[in-house]
Amino acid sequence: MAKENKVVVDDIFAKLIAEQNSISPGAAVAGDEMFAAVKIWIPTGSTILDTIIANKPGGGWPAGRTVEIYGQESIGKSTLVFSGLANVQKMGGIAMYFDVEQAGSQEMMENNGVDLSRLIVSKLTSIEEIFKVLEKNLQTIINTKSYKDKPVLVCMDSLAQMTTDAELEADYDFNMNINLKKAVQIGKALRKITPYLNEANACLIIINQLRDMPGTTYGDPTTTPGGKALKFAASVRIKLMGKTPVRVLDPITQEIYDNAVEEWYNECEIWKENGGGKTGAKKPAKPKKTDFKGSEVTVGNDVTATLVKNKVGPPNREAEFRIIFTEGIIEEEAWFDYATKFKIIENENAFTYKFSEKSKIVFENELGPILFKRDEWLENVMVDVDIREQVKNQIVKMLTQSTKGAKAAPAKLGEEDEE
Repeated sequence: MAKENKVVVDDIFAKLIAEQNSISPGAAVAGDEMFAAVKIWIPTGSTILDTIIANKPGGGWPAGRTVEIYGQESIGKSTLVFSGLANVQKMGGIAMYFDVEQAGSQEMMENNGVDLSRLIVSKLTSIEEIFKVLEKNLQTIINTKSYKDKPVLVCMDSLAQMTTDAELEADYDFNMNINLKKAVQIGKALRKITPYLNEANACLIIINQLRDMPGTTYGDPTTTPGGKALKFAASVRIKLMGKTPVRVLDPITQEIYDNAVEEWYNECEIWKENGGGKTGAKKPAKPKKTDFKGSEVTVGNDVTATLVKNKVGPPNREAEFRIIFTEGIIEEEAWFDYATKFKIIENENAFTYKFSEKSKIVFENELGPILFKRDEWLENVMVDVDIREQVKNQIVKMLTQSTKGAKAAPAKLGEEDEE
């Protein structure tokens, strides 16, 4: 009986990889060295959004991948990207901004923490030119050893305003063949640029707009322009939708209101000096901002970011946070809302809150738990930075979904980590 030839698995494994690399050097590696693995995450500016994108602490925009952000006009798409540009600069990386719409605001960028002296801004508008330049830039970064492990964030604002060379050379008359070339060109460009993004640790964020689809009876009546190429090429697609606008008094009315409040304080002091309530005199009524409601301006939005597509974590998840156009994302607002949602913070009465017993956060004095108002939390009057950091960490833990099985549930409050 002939002896059975036994093949060592490791030998053939290495041989198969070597055969691929002999045809194209560097074409194949073992799975634990997978090319597509995200090595660097760039913070978005929202801890909530970072967590649901990566499904782990310390997530954010994935370096080496393409991201599409789309939504209503003036919802905060550009502001969200400005926070990312500022964060990549803080990490020692490179920030690039293709201002296709020619509408970028230096003031808003600076208010969001962007160092304009270290920001590369381009005014190119045609798909061919933009991606040709980007390819060259990424090759230079790849060949620069000092930036080997540094992240790169590239933003194109926006796809809807991009043109093609054929469109620029044509007249203003409608031509279906020319219009269709945009979708073809963006598909070709994304296919060519993807390998360079991965090698340069670059995240490409493309901002897009919404368009109505006439005749839609069921489902979402909106779509994004530019064809379907970006939808397939993007690893993450985020739809920003506004819940409620953030409105404040205009500067002149705010000054009038502040003066009215100051005058009220003076009246209260006089009231106290004259005996206060003991004399039967009523305490002066504090001015209300609602009395000045006719003079308000919108400074931001409470938004919902829906992960329509996510290839670096679980899809179809939502993050809610506040965007102030001149400041960026207001983290403390989101932490408070999610803390109350997850029962880390609970109502004591209509106006005051306290930390729940399950939260295991000690915030009390000899009289018991310390009560605080929402404004005191946001303004860091009562709750110090360390305690808010504890709250943030608990929220991140509860937002991180288990990947051990389809029936696994998110971690519960107070649940101990398994060894």
